[in-house]
Amino acid sequence: MKMLVLFLGLLTLSLVGFGQTAEEYFQSGFSKHNQNKYKAAIKDYDKAIEINSGVAWWFLMRGNAKLDASKDYKGAIVDYSRAIELNPKYVGAYYNRASAKDDSGDAEGTIKDCNKAIEIDPANVDAYTLRGVAKRKLKDYDGEVEDLYYPPIPKTDTVSADNIELSLGMKLQGGYVFYLDNTGEHGLIAAEMMPHNECLGVATAFQ
Repeated sequence: MKMLVLFLGLLTLSLVGFGQTAEEYFQSGFSKHNQNKYKAAIKDYDKAIEINSGVAWWFLMRGNAKLDASKDYKGAIVDYSRAIELNPKYVGAYYNRASAKDDSGDAEGTIKDCNKAIEIDPANVDAYTLRGVAKRKLKDYDGEVEDLYYPPIPKTDTVSADNIELSLGMKLQGGYVFYLDNTGEHGLIAAEMMPHNECLGVATAFQ
Protein backbone atom coordinates (compact mmCIF):
# COMPACT_ATOMS: atom_id res chain seq x y z
CA MET A 1 0.00 0.00 0.00
CA LYS A 2 2.85 2.38 0.90
CA MET A 3 4.48 1.67 -2.47
CA LEU A 4 1.21 2.42 -4.26
CA VAL A 5 0.79 5.73 -2.41
CA LEU A 6 4.40 6.66 -3.21
CA PHE A 7 3.85 5.82 -6.89
CA LEU A 8 0.70 7.92 -7.09
CA GLY A 9 2.49 10.81 -5.39
CA LEU A 10 5.35 10.67 -7.86
CA LEU A 11 2.88 10.47 -10.76
CA THR A 12 1.08 13.59 -9.50
CA LEU A 13 4.35 15.52 -9.20
CA SER A 14 5.28 14.42 -12.70
CA LEU A 15 2.01 15.67 -14.18
CA VAL A 16 2.31 18.98 -12.39
CA GLY A 17 5.83 19.38 -13.71
CA PHE A 18 4.57 18.99 -17.27
CA GLY A 19 1.70 21.46 -16.85
CA GLN A 20 1.57 24.60 -18.97
CA THR A 21 2.71 27.89 -17.53
CA ALA A 22 0.51 30.99 -17.45
CA GLU A 23 2.54 32.50 -20.31
CA GLU A 24 2.11 29.35 -22.40
CA TYR A 25 -1.65 29.38 -21.86
CA PHE A 26 -1.78 33.04 -22.82
CA GLN A 27 0.29 32.52 -25.97
CA SER A 28 -1.95 29.58 -26.91
CA GLY A 29 -5.01 31.77 -26.41
CA PHE A 30 -3.46 34.60 -28.37
CA SER A 31 -2.74 32.26 -31.28
CA LYS A 32 -6.32 30.94 -31.25
CA HIS A 33 -7.63 34.49 -31.00
CA ASN A 34 -5.74 35.42 -34.17
CA GLN A 35 -7.31 32.39 -35.88
CA ASN A 36 -10.79 33.67 -34.91
CA LYS A 37 -11.24 30.78 -32.47
CA TYR A 38 -12.59 33.15 -29.86
CA LYS A 39 -14.23 30.74 -27.41
CA ALA A 40 -11.15 28.51 -27.36
CA ALA A 41 -9.00 31.60 -26.85
CA ILE A 42 -11.11 32.67 -23.87
CA LYS A 43 -10.60 29.26 -22.23
CA ASP A 44 -6.83 29.61 -22.54
CA TYR A 45 -6.92 33.21 -21.31
CA ASP A 46 -8.99 31.98 -18.34
CA LYS A 47 -6.31 29.42 -17.47
CA ALA A 48 -3.51 31.96 -17.82
CA ILE A 49 -5.29 34.45 -15.58
CA GLU A 50 -6.15 31.75 -13.06
CA ILE A 51 -2.43 31.09 -12.64
CA ASN A 52 -1.33 34.74 -12.84
CA SER A 53 -3.95 37.45 -12.38
CA GLY A 54 -1.49 40.32 -12.36
CA VAL A 55 -0.98 41.03 -16.08
CA ALA A 56 -3.14 43.90 -17.38
CA TRP A 57 -2.68 43.01 -21.04
CA TRP A 58 -4.12 39.54 -20.51
CA PHE A 59 -7.35 41.01 -19.16
CA LEU A 60 -7.54 43.39 -22.11
CA MET A 61 -7.11 40.54 -24.58
CA ARG A 62 -9.73 38.40 -22.83
CA GLY A 63 -12.10 41.36 -22.95
CA ASN A 64 -11.46 41.69 -26.68
CA ALA A 65 -12.13 37.99 -27.17
CA LYS A 66 -15.42 38.23 -25.27
CA LEU A 67 -16.56 40.95 -27.65
CA ASP A 68 -15.37 39.02 -30.69
CA ALA A 69 -17.02 35.79 -29.53
CA SER A 70 -20.46 37.00 -28.51
CA LYS A 71 -20.54 40.79 -28.06
CA ASP A 72 -20.34 40.24 -24.31
CA TYR A 73 -20.09 43.94 -23.45
CA LYS A 74 -20.61 43.43 -19.75
CA GLY A 75 -17.92 40.78 -19.51
CA ALA A 76 -15.51 42.82 -21.63
CA ILE A 77 -16.05 45.93 -19.51
CA VAL A 78 -15.28 43.91 -16.36
CA ASP A 79 -12.00 42.72 -17.91
CA TYR A 80 -11.02 46.19 -19.14
CA SER A 81 -11.76 47.57 -15.68
CA ARG A 82 -9.49 44.96 -14.14
CA ALA A 83 -6.75 45.89 -16.61
CA ILE A 84 -7.12 49.53 -15.53
CA GLU A 85 -6.91 48.54 -11.86
CA LEU A 86 -3.61 46.82 -12.59
CA ASN A 87 -2.33 49.67 -14.76
CA PRO A 88 -4.15 53.00 -14.16
CA LYS A 89 -2.39 54.58 -17.16
CA TYR A 90 -3.37 51.87 -19.63
CA VAL A 91 -4.72 54.01 -22.48
CA GLY A 92 -5.75 50.98 -24.54
CA ALA A 93 -7.91 49.65 -21.73
CA TYR A 94 -9.65 53.01 -21.26
CA TYR A 95 -10.27 53.27 -25.01
CA ASN A 96 -11.54 49.70 -25.36
CA ARG A 97 -13.80 50.12 -22.35
CA ALA A 98 -15.10 53.37 -23.83
CA SER A 99 -15.81 51.57 -27.11
CA ALA A 100 -17.65 48.75 -25.33
CA LYS A 101 -19.70 51.28 -23.39
CA ASP A 102 -20.52 53.12 -26.62
CA ASP A 103 -21.68 49.91 -28.30
CA SER A 104 -23.82 49.06 -25.26
CA GLY A 105 -25.52 52.47 -25.25
CA ASP A 106 -23.64 54.20 -22.42
CA ALA A 107 -22.64 57.48 -24.09
CA GLU A 108 -21.83 59.25 -20.83
CA GLY A 109 -19.58 56.39 -19.71
CA THR A 110 -17.92 56.48 -23.13
CA ILE A 111 -17.08 60.15 -22.76
CA LYS A 112 -15.64 59.65 -19.26
CA ASP A 113 -13.30 56.91 -20.45
CA CYS A 114 -12.29 58.89 -23.53
CA ASN A 115 -11.55 61.86 -21.28
CA LYS A 116 -9.22 59.68 -19.23
CA ALA A 117 -7.53 58.26 -22.32
CA ILE A 118 -6.96 61.79 -23.64
CA GLU A 119 -5.70 62.96 -20.26
CA ILE A 120 -3.02 60.25 -20.40
CA ASP A 121 -2.36 60.54 -24.14
CA PRO A 122 -3.43 63.98 -25.46
CA ALA A 123 -2.53 62.98 -29.03
CA ASN A 124 -4.85 59.96 -29.14
CA VAL A 125 -7.02 60.78 -32.15
CA ASP A 126 -9.11 57.64 -31.77
CA ALA A 127 -10.24 58.78 -28.32
CA TYR A 128 -11.24 62.19 -29.69
CA THR A 129 -13.16 60.53 -32.52
CA LEU A 130 -15.04 58.14 -30.23
CA ARG A 131 -15.79 60.95 -27.80
CA GLY A 132 -17.17 63.02 -30.66
CA VAL A 133 -19.48 60.17 -31.68
CA ALA A 134 -20.71 59.83 -28.09
CA LYS A 135 -21.31 63.59 -27.85
CA ARG A 136 -23.45 63.40 -30.98
CA LYS A 137 -25.63 60.78 -29.29
CA LEU A 138 -26.11 63.21 -26.39
CA LYS A 139 -26.95 66.00 -28.88
CA ASP A 140 -23.80 67.93 -28.00
CA TYR A 141 -23.22 68.91 -31.60
CA ASP A 142 -20.65 71.62 -30.89
CA GLY A 143 -18.60 69.14 -28.89
CA GLU A 144 -18.97 66.58 -31.66
CA VAL A 145 -17.63 68.97 -34.30
CA GLU A 146 -14.68 70.00 -32.13
CA ASP A 147 -13.66 66.41 -31.38
CA LEU A 148 -14.16 65.05 -34.89
CA TYR A 149 -12.76 67.93 -36.93
CA TYR A 150 -10.72 70.17 -34.62
CA PRO A 151 -9.24 67.96 -31.89
CA PRO A 152 -6.95 70.04 -29.66
CA ILE A 153 -3.89 67.89 -30.29
CA PRO A 154 -0.90 69.48 -28.54
CA LYS A 155 2.22 70.50 -30.42
CA THR A 156 5.53 68.97 -29.46
CA ASP A 157 9.04 70.36 -29.68
CA THR A 158 10.49 67.20 -31.14
CA VAL A 159 9.02 64.34 -33.14
CA SER A 160 10.85 61.06 -33.62
CA ALA A 161 10.23 58.58 -36.37
CA ASP A 162 8.83 56.14 -33.78
CA ASN A 163 6.31 58.71 -32.58
CA ILE A 164 5.23 59.51 -36.12
CA GLU A 165 4.74 55.84 -36.95
CA LEU A 166 2.75 55.27 -33.75
CA SER A 167 0.57 58.30 -34.42
CA LEU A 168 -0.01 57.23 -38.00
CA GLY A 169 -0.87 53.75 -36.85
CA MET A 170 -3.48 55.04 -34.43
CA LYS A 171 -5.00 57.41 -36.97
CA LEU A 172 -5.18 54.71 -39.61
CA GLN A 173 -7.73 52.91 -37.43
CA GLY A 174 -10.07 55.82 -38.03
CA GLY A 175 -9.14 56.11 -41.69
CA TYR A 176 -7.28 59.40 -41.24
CA VAL A 177 -3.71 60.49 -41.61
CA PHE A 178 -2.55 63.73 -40.06
CA TYR A 179 0.37 65.42 -41.78
CA LEU A 180 3.11 66.64 -39.49
CA ASP A 181 5.18 69.55 -40.78
CA ASN A 182 8.96 69.30 -40.94
CA THR A 183 9.72 72.54 -39.11
CA GLY A 184 10.67 73.03 -35.49
CA GLU A 185 7.00 73.37 -34.53
CA HIS A 186 5.94 69.92 -35.66
CA GLY A 187 2.32 70.98 -35.43
CA LEU A 188 -0.82 69.53 -36.94
CA ILE A 189 -1.35 71.29 -40.27
CA ALA A 190 -3.80 69.24 -42.35
CA ALA A 191 -5.88 66.09 -42.48
CA GLU A 192 -7.53 64.03 -45.19
CA MET A 193 -8.49 60.51 -46.12
CA MET A 194 -5.67 58.42 -47.60
CA PRO A 195 -5.25 54.81 -48.74
CA HIS A 196 -3.14 52.58 -46.52
CA ASN A 197 -0.20 52.37 -48.96
CA GLU A 198 0.01 56.17 -49.16
CA CYS A 199 -0.01 56.32 -45.37
CA LEU A 200 3.04 54.08 -45.28
CA GLY A 201 4.69 56.40 -47.76
CA VAL A 202 4.05 59.37 -45.50
CA ALA A 203 5.56 57.51 -42.56
CA THR A 204 8.66 56.72 -44.61
CA ALA A 205 9.02 60.32 -45.73
CA PHE A 206 9.38 61.55 -42.17
CA GLN A 207 11.97 59.00 -41.05
